[in-house]
Amino acid sequence: MIACITGTVDYIHPNGKHIVVLVHDIGYSIAVPATVLEQCRLHDTITLYTYHHVREAAVELYGFLARPDLAMFEQLLSVSGVGPKVGVAIIAHVSLVDLVTAIQQRDPTLFVKVPGVGKKIAERIVLELHSNVSTESLVNNPGSSISDALAALESLGYSGSESLSALQTIDKTWPVSQQVRAALQQLGKRPG
Repeated sequence: MIACITGTVDYIHPNGKHIVVLVHDIGYSIAVPATVLEQCRLHDTITLYTYHHVREAAVELYGFLARPDLAMFEQLLSVSGVGPKVGVAIIAHVSLVDLVTAIQQRDPTLFVKVPGVGKKIAERIVLELHSNVSTESLVNNPGSSISDALAALESLGYSGSESLSALQTIDKTWPVSQQVRAALQQLGKRPG
């Protein structure tokens, strides 16, 4: 199994779904979400956390920039009717925070907006993953601003779902301290 790959982006496929990462003169074709593709530049060094998908007709690699994205992808694949292409589409169209929030709140409407996901599959995702998905999928990404802000809010006594809900509308590019301040302002406005 190939868990991660670090190498040079050698080729970006025109279909917008694959890149080739060159590692010691071996090129690995890796399917990636559009969000990863947007950050790829030819000849840049990249590390991708990979899912090695083996089926009768093909062997494929799927790559993600962060371990939590890979973990969510693997959880999505555990849902009946969700294959790698749909899983990649979901990861590409919905942020990890929004995914976890939608699943925790049992709200399938977010998933229906993703190309290739119908109402039945969206409902199945929420139903099957509700008990398995938590804020742990965010906290297990040390160093990410979201996990740091989430951990800070939880250390102040807020629940994971309260913290996620407050962080959902905040700009993820802000420094952690600014994210926490904005989340605290939102949490203070809520009726308690």
